[in-house]
Amino acid sequence: MASVDLGKVISQAVDDYKADFVVHLVATLLVAVIGGATFGLLSGPLIVGYMRLLDKKRRGEKIEIADIFKGFDSFLPGLLVYILGGLAVGIGFMLCFVPGLLLAPGWMAAFCLVARGESDAIAALKRGWSSSKPSLLMAAVTMLVISILMSIGAIACYVGIFLTLPFGFIAQYHL
Repeated sequence: MASVDLGKVISQAVDDYKADFVVHLVATLLVAVIGGATFGLLSGPLIVGYMRLLDKKRRGEKIEIADIFKGFDSFLPGLLVYILGGLAVGIGFMLCFVPGLLLAPGWMAAFCLVARGESDAIAALKRGWSSSKPSLLMAAVTMLVISILMSIGAIACYVGIFLTLPFGFIAQYHL
C-alpha cells in the first residue's frame, strides 16, 4: 500500500460499481446472506472470491457473479484471515477504537493477498499489516470514510445497505 489518495479510492470504487452495478449488487448480497446464514464461516472465502472478481475487473476481463465462489479454492486461508484478522481488528476496536481502525486496512489487504495466491493466512495478515504501515494514518482515515459511507446505507432503513455495501467492498479493494 503506497501512498493513499482518498479521492482516487472513492472515484475508482464509484466507477467500478457503476460499470457492473448488478454484478456487484448480487455478488455482495450473496456474500452477506451466505456469510450470515453460516454464522460467518463462509465469509472469508467469499470475500477472497470477491477480491478475485475485482482483480479480474482490474485486468479488463468480464466479471460474473459466480466469481465470488472461486474463493473456495483458498478456503482455509480465507477462513483463517477472516477469523484471526477479524479477532485482531475487533479487539483493537474494543481498545478505544483507534487500534482497530489502524488494523482494518491491513486485514482487507490480507484478503487481496490470499486472492492473489498467498496460501498462508498468517503470512497474508503480516504482509497486509506491514503493507499498510507506510500510509497508516491515511489508510485508517480512508477506512473510516468508507465505513461511514457504508453505515449511511444501514441508517436508511437497512435497505440502503444493499447499495452501500458493494461500494464499500470495492473501495476497500482499491485502498
